[in-house]
Amino acid sequence: MNIHVVCEGSTDAAVLRVVMGVVLKDHTPVINVIQPDDDALRQKPDERPPGTLGPGWQGVRAWLKRGGVAAAASGADVLVVHVDANVRRENEIAKGLRAPESREDDLGPLCEHVKPWFAGGVPPNTIVVLPREATEAWLLAVHTRLIDVEADSTPAKTLQAMGLIGTKGDKPHKQPGRYRELAASLAVLIADKNQLALVPELERFVNKLRSRARAVLAERRKKKAG
Repeated sequence: MNIHVVCEGSTDAAVLRVVMGVVLKDHTPVINVIQPDDDALRQKPDERPPGTLGPGWQGVRAWLKRGGVAAAASGADVLVVHVDANVRRENEIAKGLRAPESREDDLGPLCEHVKPWFAGGVPPNTIVVLPREATEAWLLAVHTRLIDVEADSTPAKTLQAMGLIGTKGDKPHKQPGRYRELAASLAVLIADKNQLALVPELERFVNKLRSRARAVLAERRKKKAG
């Protein structure tokens, strides 16, 4: 399966890669992160290719709005678009939500807010993933005994406080390699339905991936038979 990924940053990509690799291991996943362009961002600003977008949710939004969605989706079996759910607390996002959240854990309004970012509409093979409050919560789920990790508003700081990631200045040091190491343990959690159910947004993403994999196989069988 060919998967294109649009996400906030390199550490998010590291975690998402592991989850997709585990869930889709029987489907030979080929994962291509198309936003952000980490290679370009490592260059000096005046050396970057024209149109290089920055990381973060603003980079995701800008990429989706500029019109490459249809091409990205048509060239893959799955287009995964990631935005951390904590963006709903940003003033710019909060005031644009179409309806107040009926429950604190209801991410429906945020999902509906993100969909219009897709120039030309949301392709049918798209999976929108909104980790609450951020992908770091999934790492807390497998490396701590904390309960309701998705309720942690600053999971990266919790990882830092528990010594699971380092410190840079006074902030969590987010390194893709370290996140990839921590994410490897997610394989055990994903295999345990009861444990997975304790991390609802991860469970939702896993189920969407499995559903999409079944659809892709059905499409291929139909094409082969026809």
